[in-house]
Amino acid sequence: QNNIVGQQFDQYTSNNTPLLSWSMTKSLTSLLFGRMMLEGFIELNDKVFPGSDDPKRNSLTYRHLLNHTDGLDYQEAYYPFTDFFKMFISANVGKHISNLDFKYQPGNHWAYSSAATNLLAYKLSEIGNALGFSMQELFQYFLFDELGIHDAVIGKDQNGNMIASSLGFISPTAWLSVGKLMKNNGSYNGKQIIDKDFISFMISPVEINNGSKILNYGGQWW
Repeated sequence: QNNIVGQQFDQYTSNNTPLLSWSMTKSLTSLLFGRMMLEGFIELNDKVFPGSDDPKRNSLTYRHLLNHTDGLDYQEAYYPFTDFFKMFISANVGKHISNLDFKYQPGNHWAYSSAATNLLAYKLSEIGNALGFSMQELFQYFLFDELGIHDAVIGKDQNGNMIASSLGFISPTAWLSVGKLMKNNGSYNGKQIIDKDFISFMISPVEINNGSKILNYGGQWW
């Protein structure tokens, strides 16, 4: 328990080499949200666009983004000219996804969505900016430093918006620290980094408004 039982690397990598982790980055974004929630900066049921005149946009909460029940008019597919491709090459990912229309009422439909994660990150960056942090600094101060991670970098667009759905470069050792955090219900080396109720939210099946559940997905965690 809590010991490495086997590992093997090629000549170009080691246990401390940051590796492109693709959608595992979504789980880190969720953990950062949980950390900011524990610090009192944000809540699951806070509105993403408070005061919007559009009923669907006004009803969107962070719970919806984390559960991928956001209802955005966006489809996840990884080839040219798709919604993902348009978002990924956008000069300003934050503005691009903030201006997406809604296809469904938030909470009524589940669809795996990198757009939801990047919108979440964009809104977290607004909190970071108010605190004097860049998004990378926000991750480092509130999450990575707590886990002893000093080699993690997450890619950005041309305007500095973090592609927090996909572009995390994280080492195997760092991922072990994340695993330990999850295994210990948000506690790391005796300190509660993430509230245990939020960890439970992350690993509990999504429930949409009609009562049906997505059994293999939770709060940005498969």
